[in-house]
Amino acid sequence: ALSVPSYAASAFVNQKLPADLQSDFDATLRKAETWAETDYAEALIKGDRMSAEQRADVVTQLARFTGLDPAYVSKTNLRIGADQFAHQLLRDKNLDLGHYGAHITYKLASPNAPYDVSIDPSLSSNGISELIVPYLRSELGFKSDARYAGPWGGGWPSPTTPRGDWTTFNWEYVPSRGSVDVMRQLADAMRRNPKLRVFVAAGYYDLVTPYFAAEYMVSHMGLDPSLRSNVVFGKYKSGHSMYMDKTSLQQFTRDISDFMRNTQQAARPMPSVQ
Repeated sequence: ALSVPSYAASAFVNQKLPADLQSDFDATLRKAETWAETDYAEALIKGDRMSAEQRADVVTQLARFTGLDPAYVSKTNLRIGADQFAHQLLRDKNLDLGHYGAHITYKLASPNAPYDVSIDPSLSSNGISELIVPYLRSELGFKSDARYAGPWGGGWPSPTTPRGDWTTFNWEYVPSRGSVDVMRQLADAMRRNPKLRVFVAAGYYDLVTPYFAAEYMVSHMGLDPSLRSNVVFGKYKSGHSMYMDKTSLQQFTRDISDFMRNTQQAARPMPSVQ
């Protein structure tokens, strides 16, 4: 359900929504958000307890907000993953959507080819590797013999991993360790230091980290109302690396500048209240 608004934004930018949803971007996202957290969430909980009429209505609405064929939606058990959505939206043109920026498309070698992160153009570095390393080591004076292994570094993607997912292996993430819940630690830090403010930046066309999922996570941190306003969201008509788009970069710069100007000097943290 948390991905539906991102699907709607992506379908909007690719001109695949019905006419009544294709005119006002913001209004369409509000409708998608409301439907996703009400009727759609209820349908996912009910499962086969839904009546035939209820299920048919959910199929119709899910197809409306995603731009996908209702016949295809009906076959998915009402659950559409990012790979499926990216592969199906422009299937008639043999185009796949960039997972890290659905406004970027690319031709598929085969209509049934699985998603390959190494050829996804929305994950292209666009020269970031040549910028970040000199900045870290020359301007900031960070000296290290280690090769930069960030997502744009020469060590990524690794040809020895199935999806080039270097983070999974470097973080030693395995099912036995469970999920990493950073929101609990963040909430604890904000309670210990009430002046701590957090800026959350998100691209509307990012299918990997949906903006609505970020809002969900923040709204479940259990923050007091006095601290809730310390979390500021910046949303941009771009992908995962929203700063790659010039207009989004300019807005991002303004938002960050305002955020820094309105942030007071941090006080000494209190002992943990977790």
